[in-house]
Amino acid sequence: MPTTQTFVLRFWPEQDDESIQWRGVIIYVPTNEQRAVSSLEDAFMLIQQYLTAEMQPNKEENP
Repeated sequence: MPTTQTFVLRFWPEQDDESIQWRGVIIYVPTNEQRAVSSLEDAFMLIQQYLTAEMQPNKEENP
């Protein structure tokens, strides 16, 4: 398991008639997987999911 994980976060505003909503995408650099998010809270939850998954033992290595 790598000791560091790298993510790229991009956010931009989208405005409707009444408010501005921030949208974004998170790129998980090791796999180049991209996931859309609609808030900072969603972004942090997604990053936490990636990090939690990386902490799990690999079943192939540890049968």
